[in-house]
Order: sequence, then C-alpha cells, then structure tokens
Amino acid sequence: ARSATPWSMSDAAMPAEKKHADSSSASVVQSLNDTIMDVWFSFRTGSRASDQCLYFMNNGASDDSPEGTLTPRDALPEQTPGTVRVVVISDTHGRHASIGRLPDCDMMVHCGDILMSSRLWSSPGKMDKYRAFNSWLGGPACAHIPHRVVIGGNHDAELEAIGAEAASDLLSNGTYLANAATTIEVGEGQGRKRVRVFGSPSSHGTSGNRGFQSPLVSEAAKDAIAAMHAADQSAGREKPDAEVLVTHARSPRIREAYGDVVLAAHLWGHAHDAYGVKSGMSGSVEVCASIMDRRYRPVNAPIVIDIALD
Repeated sequence: ARSATPWSMSDAAMPAEKKHADSSSASVVQSLNDTIMDVWFSFRTGSRASDQCLYFMNNGASDDSPEGTLTPRDALPEQTPGTVRVVVISDTHGRHASIGRLPDCDMMVHCGDILMSSRLWSSPGKMDKYRAFNSWLGGPACAHIPHRVVIGGNHDAELEAIGAEAASDLLSNGTYLANAATTIEVGEGQGRKRVRVFGSPSSHGTSGNRGFQSPLVSEAAKDAIAAMHAADQSAGREKPDAEVLVTHARSPRIREAYGDVVLAAHLWGHAHDAYGVKSGMSGSVEVCASIMDRRYRPVNAPIVIDIALD
C-alpha cells in the first residue's frame, strides 16, 4: 500500500498555497480597479492649462463683495514689505499635478480633499496617492515655498484613520495640521513677523466621503483654539502678528472660538461653487480656494493673498 505521508503533506500545503493565490488574485483585481478609476477620473476631470492666479491685497476694508484680479503668475505685483504672501489651494482631488508651479510666496496652504474619493480606490492605491501628493509638495511645483501647510478634508478619511502623527509622517514635505497650530516667521531683522496658522479638517455635508465630519472634530477644534489662547495668556507670551484659520469647510462655529481675537484670514475649500476671495468681518480676508468647480473640473486658479502685518 502507498504511504499516506506524501498525501498528508500535500493536503497541509494546499491551504497556504490557496491563500497566496487568493491574495495575489485580490491584489491584481485591486490594481486593475485602481487603474480603471485613474483613467476614468483623468478623462472626467481633465487638466488645467492656465498660468493665472487670483490675486488679492488685503487693505483692511470690510466689504463682503467678491474681489481679486486674475493675473498671470509671472506678473504678480511685487510683494510689499510688512506683508505675508500666501498661496491657497484646496480640493485638488488627485489633480494637483495639473496646477503647475505655484507662485513664489511665504506660505502655501492646501485646505483639504487631496483625494478624489475615500471609497473607490483600494487602500494601497489610496496610500500611493498620498505619497505622490507628498512628492509633489517636495517637488518643482512647491519646493521653492518655505512653508507648506496641509489639512485633510472629507475625501481624506485615511488621514483620520491613521491619526495625526502617522499622517504627518506620510505628508512629510509639508506641515500637516489636524486641530493644531504652527507659527511661521517672515521678514528679516527688526521687521521679522510671526504668523500663527491653526488648521482643522472639519466639514459637514451629505457626501459618501465622510472623513473628519463627526461633530466631535469641530468641538475638538474649538477646544484647541481656546486652550491655545489660554496658554498664551498664562505664559505671558507675546501675541503673533497675525492669526490665520484654515478649515476644510467654512465652519463659522470654529471661527467663533477666536472670540475678540481678530483673524487676518480664514481659508477654506469644500464648497466648489463658492470659489473666490473677499474682505470679510473686521477686515479679515475670506478665501474659498477649491480648484474644482461644481462638476469636478479643475478650472479655478490658485488664490494669492498679501496680508498686511503692520
């Protein structure tokens, strides 16, 4: 009679081999799905070819009407001493590479929605897209800008899932903020100024992409802002020369957390049809910087603002 041993070994090996085959098959399917999604959305959204930006100089007036001038990027007015120049973009939805080289400035801010979707691509595919975005941050389009600030949006659920520390590592070519602040310095010598930027990925809506949309996110933002100002007071720290708030959606409730503190600017995205810049409450600058229009076409120009710090 034949020995049972060879058959036993074969039977024992089969589950592992089947697992490997199933895993490989799933990986191929994921990769194929990601490729199909890439091709479809590339065709669906198209690319930008414009070299313009929407330029606005804050003169402290409170007007509440849309402002700014479409200007070629190589023809921007010379930056006035005592100002901070900020380039603002948002809702790039995977089409960041189509924007081109951003203008020279002190700080670039991306107000969230790095990805097109948190649902339609595989997890490995989405992480690859974040890595590609990070390479873009550190590449020719942005590397000349000394400060690059990034927050998440509702299409960036993975950043919420992995947590702020891991997200910061993933987006290492920028400063990632999730209900946190960073301070940048501009100017030289006695004219040196400090600008504090608080970023929150909070938003609201009915999209199937629900990253950072829990009410707890906005409540945490309000608490963090209150704690930040309380710490300033208790430590006797000198106030920054300007305060800038960055949120994914407009979030008036988060803005209210500033109380009597005057904001130099409130920057956001999320609402594709609200694109533009204006002078708002107390002369602060209000910017909605989605590069996508309502139909997810990347037709809106980056917004460049000069904020007076004197």
